[in-house]
Amino acid sequence: MKRVIILAFLLANVLWSVAQNNYDFIVAKDGTGDFTSVQAAINAVPDYRKTGATRILIKKGIYKEKIVIASSKQNVQLVGEEGAILTFDDYANKQNIFGEHKGTSGSGSFYVFGPDFSAENIIFQNTAGPVGQAVACHVAGDRATFRRCRFLGFQDTLYTFGENTREYFEDCYIEGTVDFIFGKATAVFNRCELRSKRSGGFLTAPATPQDCKYGYVFYDCKLTADDGVEDGSVYLSRPWRPYAKAVFIRCEMGRHIKPEGWNNWNNPKNERTAYYAEFQSQGVGAKPNKRVKWSHQLRDMKDYDMLTVLKGTDDWNPISAIPFYMPHVSTPVIPNNQVRLTDFGAVGDGKTLCTDAFAKAFDALTAKGGGQLIVPQGVWYTGPIKLRSHTDLHLEAGAVILFSDSLSLYPIISTTYEGGTRQKCQSPISAYQQNDIAITGKGLIDGCGNSWRPLKRAKVTTDQWKAMTKNGGTFVREDLWEPSDNRANLRPVMVNLVACKNILIKDVVIQNPPAWNLHPLMCENITIDNVTLRSPSYGQNGDALDLESCRNVLVFNSTFDAGDDGICLKSGKDEEGRKRAMPTENVIVSNCTVFNGHGGFVVGSEMSGGIRNVLVQDCQFVGTGNGLRFKSCRGRGGVVENIYVRHISMANIENDAITFDLYYGQKTPNTSILPVDETTPIFRQIEISDVTCRGAKKGLYFRGLPEMPIQDVRLSRINIQANNESTFEYCKNVHLEE
Repeated sequence: MKRVIILAFLLANVLWSVAQNNYDFIVAKDGTGDFTSVQAAINAVPDYRKTGATRILIKKGIYKEKIVIASSKQNVQLVGEEGAILTFDDYANKQNIFGEHKGTSGSGSFYVFGPDFSAENIIFQNTAGPVGQAVACHVAGDRATFRRCRFLGFQDTLYTFGENTREYFEDCYIEGTVDFIFGKATAVFNRCELRSKRSGGFLTAPATPQDCKYGYVFYDCKLTADDGVEDGSVYLSRPWRPYAKAVFIRCEMGRHIKPEGWNNWNNPKNERTAYYAEFQSQGVGAKPNKRVKWSHQLRDMKDYDMLTVLKGTDDWNPISAIPFYMPHVSTPVIPNNQVRLTDFGAVGDGKTLCTDAFAKAFDALTAKGGGQLIVPQGVWYTGPIKLRSHTDLHLEAGAVILFSDSLSLYPIISTTYEGGTRQKCQSPISAYQQNDIAITGKGLIDGCGNSWRPLKRAKVTTDQWKAMTKNGGTFVREDLWEPSDNRANLRPVMVNLVACKNILIKDVVIQNPPAWNLHPLMCENITIDNVTLRSPSYGQNGDALDLESCRNVLVFNSTFDAGDDGICLKSGKDEEGRKRAMPTENVIVSNCTVFNGHGGFVVGSEMSGGIRNVLVQDCQFVGTGNGLRFKSCRGRGGVVENIYVRHISMANIENDAITFDLYYGQKTPNTSILPVDETTPIFRQIEISDVTCRGAKKGLYFRGLPEMPIQDVRLSRINIQANNESTFEYCKNVHLEE
């Protein structure tokens, strides 16, 4: 078997690799690895190793052992499979072999003393129960990083022990009852969940040294509680030492947080030395006007840039370039079998119909368990092609797949288009519930779209209008022409992939679609690399890429020349989309260019299933109608959130450089305040930074709904040269920063 892989993808200092054997040691309870004990693997790490990290994979299982990363074990990286649990059951009052109490520091299940330690996707647990201090993880080494880890316990779950050390926690879950995050270290918690398991008590107990500028800083965290926890019963913090510091930035605070927020630990002197602050707290527990008077409400974040907090004297930067949890994107597994299209009677002369040859070639590969279909140089004239699991449609340089304009070759089927169920002709290329499929190579695929699409007079020159309408068809009105035989209403998307997994589209050119060009629907694990999607600028509904209800997607190094939207995210329309309830999520778009079309990067308008966790960066939009385009309307419902856009260059934008319009498609907007319900679209938690645009009609156009404003949008370092002033209507917490 071979895996179609991306050998190296450098994305903002993050190297994506699908290599399976990049671990130095593997720990497995069942004996299939190098060790059955995590501590044994740690002991095998060379002391004071200086030439790189030692990576250890911990297979799924419960490892009950007291584990110590000694100070001589440097740059150790632990990566856990789902279900990798490191646990022990010591507690402070438990006696050691000499009959002495172990104490808080001796109660830990897992200890880190070595520098540059990292852990990913591991559960750290103390199962002693509610018996007092019982540490799950004790961290004393400098520059320790934890990603997507869970810390389970009761009192004193996470001990950030090290004085003048730095620790970084990203997308982690930390639970407990009292002081379940405590210690001396400078620690940053980014997008973590802090869960209280009992009424009363304190989330944190920092012991920040007097000469240390930062203690605990929480960014975009969620403070939650078990069902039995009483409202307004839990403090954010108490000062374990007089100069304790804790700051919560843009955190969502649950009902269990006390209105006063902070506690002086029965010592008024601590009010003069401890530093407790918040910035833009949200949720039921966010009550800035009721906080204790000696705490602070920050006006800005100028002293709390995450890198500034962590950098120290060595400019340490552990922050992931991806601002949300991005699962591994699996690529197709293709067997080492090959067939050539010519083996099945195909002739690449541009006139011999090759539909049967394509079908027979895929049948032959399926009989072998999959493989690669080689399309050699030539023009291969064909009807629709259905992709199969574990196959790669590979076009060699000089190969052109040209689809027929004969309507009889495309049966009418029930499909999804523009967010709803429609009757359309079968797509030129399609796949339904197939896994491990690829379209690769240096060739070109042409959908013969001119024979399908309607044409508007205003979009073409006089010579083009005459040339395109002279060979039959129907003038619906003087300025609108359609092909005959109703095909304009039946025209399909070019490449339609439905409910498929592990998709790779690489290096090919796909052009001239009947409608949308590439439409993955309800698919998972999609990689689009160095692809060109082309539709003429006059092409009606000529979207380039429409990702609908898809998850785990990489789009990079590609070019889109569109007749409509360029790179577009969707998730179903209105009630049908809400019932489907499949958001488009976990999407990264990098180093792409969009020409023409209505929008460069677009969200909506069919977004009723929700869109979240999206990063768009290092892209160029030239000559598009809008640059960044977010659109929806009443009736859609759905939530668009956690969208990050950065380092975008634009030129010659016809309308708005950045637009949010929740009255999309409505000529006479109703500005009355309507009840908020499942049909109300929500756009929130969006960050746009480092945008440069030369030439736009308007720079920023924000139009929310009176009952549901566009909210929590941060715009940083936006440099737009536009002809008209920006517009903001029905917005909340939209911040424009230098």
